[in-house]
Amino acid sequence: GELHDLISSCDAVESCAMKASASGYCVLEQPADTLYSRIGEGKCLNPAGHVIKFNAYEPREYSRGETNMSLCKDDCSKDPTCLGYVTLQDTACDTIHTFDSNSEGGITNASVKEENGTFCWRKEVHKLRAV
Repeated sequence: GELHDLISSCDAVESCAMKASASGYCVLEQPADTLYSRIGEGKCLNPAGHVIKFNAYEPREYSRGETNMSLCKDDCSKDPTCLGYVTLQDTACDTIHTFDSNSEGGITNASVKEENGTFCWRKEVHKLRAV
């Protein structure tokens, strides 16, 4: 999967490679505060343009007073298999995982067809650490 590809190709990342010990491996290290990028309006797409978790959304509703979709955001931040989440009409959200359909390649884009009020958010993993 994408995580494995990042780890096995991280020796190409110069700063990490320079710090790598004899093992030559690097690991991804999540920042203490997980960051998310808003990819765009619509459902999350993989590099091939297919909807991730197609027809399998299980939206969880939250009250409008809740902090900006913190329900799915917090769950995603705690789960290493979570790639991101979608927010639906500002009233519900759902997390996206590495085991969901069409998740290979990760989240790279968002669909814009008939998706008013749906937004795709991708978890960003920033640090490479030599081990």
